[in-house]
Amino acid sequence: QQALTILKRLSHDYPDYRWNAEVRYQTANLLYRVGEYKQAIETGQDWLARYPDHPLRRHVYILLGDACLEAHEKVEAFRWWLRAKKAWAEDSQTGSQLSSKIQELIDESDLDLLKRLKEHAKGTEFAPRITYRMGLIFAEKGETGKAREAAEWLIRSGGTEDWAAKGKALLNQVTSQLAFRTDVLGCLLPLSGPYAIYGREVLNGIQLGIQGKLAGPGSFEIA
Repeated sequence: QQALTILKRLSHDYPDYRWNAEVRYQTANLLYRVGEYKQAIETGQDWLARYPDHPLRRHVYILLGDACLEAHEKVEAFRWWLRAKKAWAEDSQTGSQLSSKIQELIDESDLDLLKRLKEHAKGTEFAPRITYRMGLIFAEKGETGKAREAAEWLIRSGGTEDWAAKGKALLNQVTSQLAFRTDVLGCLLPLSGPYAIYGREVLNGIQLGIQGKLAGPGSFEIA
């Protein structure tokens, strides 16, 4: 906290100080480290407005992404990390670290967040990962049409063979879910709306009928 106070005073009292870009960057970094994420974000954004062409800007991109994640602004974290990834393109180690952060964010995201991330991932290497995860969630929720769309997108996207293979596997999974089963009797009933009372009566009758047959040979299932 003492160092933070000194840095803030230095940049305020000496606006023409030649190392002010470094001072303001360290201020944002310290704010992040002490858990003042909102202030770190504001300070980082102000830094970029003041020094758009400074060599430290790519460090600020990472800092803003990290601070946004801690502030639960995950879409903004994703956007800043993507920007940082591009700025660090010639540094394989930092680029790999950024990729790991982005992949972890994608893998932990729910469907709503994935849809928002996908808007910013167009044309990037992370679009297939987002699409694949969305396809898995759709398949798990029984939304086979949307899962199929995701799988087909992966297959025809022209990405790496790995994503094409995962798309084919997902498509096979969806096809299996849609396969006709001869051992299941399906029945569509209105269980909501104005005709729900009739649908529930029929459902109750089916359930009673099945209970009466449980002691007999074979098995029964309501689909």
